[in-house]
Amino acid sequence: MPSDLPEDVRELISHFAELPEEDRARILALVRGLSLCRTVELYRGRWAAPRFARASPSRWPSQYPASRGNGTTD
Repeated sequence: MPSDLPEDVRELISHFAELPEEDRARILALVRGLSLCRTVELYRGRWAAPRFARASPSRWPSQYPASRGNGTTD
């Protein structure tokens, strides 16, 4: 292990190396997944379709006929 690393980094590497292979693989997969998520976040503006504002509930079309709710019967 390089001696120019800070002590806390060296300690973390040491603890990581002591883990079983399966646990190390899970941690590395998680870190890779998080890195991918971060990359997508950074480039989302370039890759994704433009985002549109969501309609507020008051602007949603009614699910009921106009006769309901005004005292008339069907």
